[in-house]
Amino acid sequence: MDSLLNLFNDYLKTSFHLLKRELVEPVETSLFINPIKTNVSNIKKDNSIFIRGPHLDDAVDVIVFLYYLKPNETVIRGGSLDLYKYKSRFKGFRRDIWWDERELHLKHIEKVKSIPYENNRFIILLDSINAIHGVTPILSGSEGYRYRLTGGLSTPSQYRHYNYRDSLTTLESLADSAGIKYQKV
Repeated sequence: MDSLLNLFNDYLKTSFHLLKRELVEPVETSLFINPIKTNVSNIKKDNSIFIRGPHLDDAVDVIVFLYYLKPNETVIRGGSLDLYKYKSRFKGFRRDIWWDERELHLKHIEKVKSIPYENNRFIILLDSINAIHGVTPILSGSEGYRYRLTGGLSTPSQYRHYNYRDSLTTLESLADSAGIKYQKV
């Protein structure tokens, strides 16, 4: 674990001002399966299945990995990992939706890269407030399941290595607080 943290030491120093290395621990590796017939959200009107929009991981995550397992007989159209950057800066999360409290507005970000869902693909994300990512919808006509192993390094759930509100103006922070209450209704 220390060798992995040392590999990214410069990035960690500049991106995680509150990081306490002694609290970092491995996350249990889990197998996730997105069944094609399961809708996570009904926001798409074109028969595609929404997986997860552009978002930030929880601030407990330091390093996250994804390993794609795509059986040969599986035909998945979509399901790519998209990477984004801010058009100017972080301006808060979407508070007009109930299903994801860390999703970002598309109007504040732009896509910079798309990594297709392919077998035997390994991806490491260095999490921070700038690690915006999401999964493209799976299009109709796809057959099979979207498999992935995921794990990484994180801190205990009560400790965050950054506070997203530090990046907001006072007005944006107030709107975020009100939005969290609205989002829970």
